[in-house]
Amino acid sequence: SAAQDKVNRELFVGNTPPGTSEMLLIQFLSGAMRRTGLAPPESRPIVNCRVNQKFAFIECATLDDANKALNLNGIPFLGSCLKVSRPSKYAGPFVPSKSWQELTGTAAPAGGGAAGTGTAEDKINRELFIGNTTPEMTDQMLTDFLGKAMEQVGLTKGPGNPIVTCRTSGKFAFVELRSPEEAASALNLNNIPYLGAQLRVGRPSKYTGPTT
Repeated sequence: SAAQDKVNRELFVGNTPPGTSEMLLIQFLSGAMRRTGLAPPESRPIVNCRVNQKFAFIECATLDDANKALNLNGIPFLGSCLKVSRPSKYAGPFVPSKSWQELTGTAAPAGGGAAGTGTAEDKINRELFIGNTTPEMTDQMLTDFLGKAMEQVGLTKGPGNPIVTCRTSGKFAFVELRSPEEAASALNLNNIPYLGAQLRVGRPSKYTGPTT
């Protein structure tokens, strides 16, 4: 349907600085796509844009342009790093993409390494505290729910559930993610409603890294 086609051509852009103009964002992102070969020179891969306070939606000219524009995720813009992902109502196939840092070979935030191979400090950077859980929430339920929520809003770096372990303890739980980047992304789930409770998602008290 035409409505579904439009959803497949739309992307969510998070972290836009307040006061960003729609025209500027279209020009900036289109220019970045042309410069890196994601779009042909002279083309207009992004045709429309709606800006809200802290995020925007862009409409790409074609489905292929939208798939390629996902590689802009993490691009620096006016002092912030833009998050580019599928809108929550996207129901199409998962299309692999790189981050802007991978695409351009610029330095990404430190971290990485496969789960389980890191140091204790690395594990702290991958762990999150989940507050307001209720006794009926099991480790598996929380892992599935939070992992699925992250995939739906485009907070994951790759296919599969980004949460590797979960330990519940009555009114709270700890989850461990497979990468520090995904742990930082998961903080966006703070106050997510689940089974009548609003889950608090935050850093554990022993976390001493940068505030993300």
